Amino acid sequence: MRITYIHQYFKTPSQAGGSRSFEFASRLARDGHEVTVICGGSDARKYEIEGFTVVQLRAPYNNKYSIQRRVAAMASFMVRSVVAAAKVPADVVFATSTPLSVAVPGIIAARARNARFIFEVRDLWPEIPRALGYLNNGVLYRAARALEWFTYRSADEVVAL
Repeated sequence: MRITYIHQYFKTPSQAGGSRSFEFASRLARDGHEVTVICGGSDARKYEIEGFTVVQLRAPYNNKYSIQRRVAAMASFMVRSVVAAAKVPADVVFATSTPLSVAVPGIIAARARNARFIFEVRDLWPEIPRALGYLNNGVLYRAARALEWFTYRSADEVVAL
């Protein structure tokens, strides 16, 4: 099976951060699946690791960024990954949040490839950003809720962590 795995903050075990997506991708590859991970990073590059392909898009992100810069980084990854993911042949498109915006390239790629779409929810979006005071604008909050609703209804399966 051909699997496109979208995770903006993909990390390998040698990098700081959670490596859940790495572990899943490597296990899927070991089981004989063709896996392509699409992620963000400080530079654009493509490489093979543990039997799967990583397409890293130039979309840097840092938790120290201002809120505006974080939103811009998320939007940059979303746009770039739509193009990248739609080019990868897939039977299944798996998108893992955060942020919620990773659903957009997942939905588009799945529809472009007539593939199943699986969405993994890692945080409750948009409730967590709102509770933290990052999403106070009513219009933006309603737009985020609409994206959340659309994502869940577009997914063939939803995985909740």
